[in-house]
Amino acid sequence: MFWTPKSFVNYGDLLEPRPFNSFFNSQNSVIENLMQDIRGRWSLVVFDQGGCSEECQSKLYWIRQLRLSQGREKDRLERIWFVTDNFYPSPDIVKNFEGTRIINLHHHSLSFHPPDELVPEKNIFLIDTYGNLMMHYPESFEPDEVKKDLKKLLKIS
Repeated sequence: MFWTPKSFVNYGDLLEPRPFNSFFNSQNSVIENLMQDIRGRWSLVVFDQGGCSEECQSKLYWIRQLRLSQGREKDRLERIWFVTDNFYPSPDIVKNFEGTRIINLHHHSLSFHPPDELVPEKNIFLIDTYGNLMMHYPESFEPDEVKKDLKKLLKIS
């Protein structure tokens, strides 16, 4: 019998770590190149439509702020937005969230199938330094708690 702690030190929901690229409907050079580019860094990932509603902009805002809150460690944290429809974000949105990698799934004939029947648009995902999807946060997350998770992960890695 395994010992189960009464409480956990992480805020996000842990997932069984699996290569992030294994959750796509097919292997594609865009995803393979992305995985090579981000290797060795943590990545916060959002999925949303190109029109980018208020909820979408809020997620992009918070992943930007969470990255900035890591101080000198911020360069070890990437931000990725997978656009889930045929629309490209407006120039204003792109400018407001400069530094976020934007990949349009539709343009590359890709779809994402997360574990545990999670709805991609309703979560923020975390990829570890080895390219594994390992944690997710609900859309209505508590930023200070995510900040603590990221700080711990950056410290131990």
